[in-house]
Amino acid sequence: MHYRGVLFDLDNTLFDFTANAHVALSAIWAKLQGLAGLGDNYEPSFWRAYQRNNERLWREYREGKRASESINTSRFMLTASDLGYDMSEQQGEEFAALFLSTLYSGTIMIDHALDLLAYLQPKYQLGLITNGFAEGLSRLGPIGVEPYMEVVVCSEIFGAPKPDIGIFHHAVNQLGGQPHEYVYIGDNYDGDIIGAKKAGLAAIFFNIAHYDYSNEPIQPDYTITQLLELKDIL
Repeated sequence: MHYRGVLFDLDNTLFDFTANAHVALSAIWAKLQGLAGLGDNYEPSFWRAYQRNNERLWREYREGKRASESINTSRFMLTASDLGYDMSEQQGEEFAALFLSTLYSGTIMIDHALDLLAYLQPKYQLGLITNGFAEGLSRLGPIGVEPYMEVVVCSEIFGAPKPDIGIFHHAVNQLGGQPHEYVYIGDNYDGDIIGAKKAGLAAIFFNIAHYDYSNEPIQPDYTITQLLELKDIL
């Protein structure tokens, strides 16, 4: 099928958020370990606690139950508490700043991301819709994504996160088209695939986590596990 444009998620679709976050979280663990006097045996507990708290906070944000600005500080304060350390709000803010500055200086991309954008740009309008923080848009230039994008929509600036259909319609309107003329690509089933389909876009599920969506009431139009597979679709 011919599309007018292709819209992308950012984290773990183009930018390897998992790899870059691992680097940033290693710095967080070293700082917390020294501050709280934790032995090396606490490190596995740190990673599990962070993942659990981070996933819950982002889920609450997608469901409209939490403001985005509370996520970054809260996830470190909650994780420290799980490890038995009472972190102050000021310390939480310091940890949050360290995490984001390290994360946003990361340059690890999903394999073939920039090559794919160069392949698509002559044929399609390209855009980006992200549920990340507005501050994170600063990395688009250094990682090489910015020159390819005709529109960039960030949920923190827009005022509602994916899967809210309004954020998809806003991006499409900025490009001057209609939802059915665009295809959206992302790795999060609830935010990306369900959101895009409800908004009237086609959806390609970048299923790098091998999520079983067979029983989901809303199905993607295509599923890929590597970005280069998009060349067979687009």
